[in-house]
Amino acid sequence: MKALKPAVFAISTAIACTAALADQSANLPAEHVQGSVHYISGGVGKDESDAMQQAMRHYPLALEFVAKARARNEFLASIPVTIRDARGQVVLKTVSTGPFLLVKDIRPGKYEITAEQGGKIEKRNTEVEAKGGTRLVFEWNAA
Repeated sequence: MKALKPAVFAISTAIACTAALADQSANLPAEHVQGSVHYISGGVGKDESDAMQQAMRHYPLALEFVAKARARNEFLASIPVTIRDARGQVVLKTVSTGPFLLVKDIRPGKYEITAEQGGKIEKRNTEVEAKGGTRLVFEWNAA
C-alpha cells in the first residue's frame, strides 16, 4: 500500500499539470499561417495575456508592444509588424491584435523587425537561434 501512494501522487500531479496546460492553451488566440511561418497574436485581457506569456517559451521569437507611461507601461494592440530575413525578403507581415506576437517555424538566422504605432516606426535587428528563444520589447512613449 505504501508503494502505491507515490505512484498515485505522481499520477494526480501529472493530471493536474495537464489540466493547467489545457486551461492555458484554451485561452490562447487562434494560430495563423503565412507561408511557412505560424504565429499567434493577442494578449488582450488577463487570461489571454497570462496564456500568451506562458506560451512564449515554446516560440523561438516573441514580440511585445507597450507604451511607456508614468505609472506603468500599457499594452498596445493593432500594431503593424513586418519581419524580413537577412536577404530583405518578407517572412511575415501582419497586424498584431494584442500586445504579444509569438512566431514559430521561423528559420534560424538574422532578421529585421519593424513595428509601427501612431505613425512612429521602431526597428530591431535580431538573430533567431536554433534553440532557445528571442524576446523583443517594442516601446513607444504614451500619448
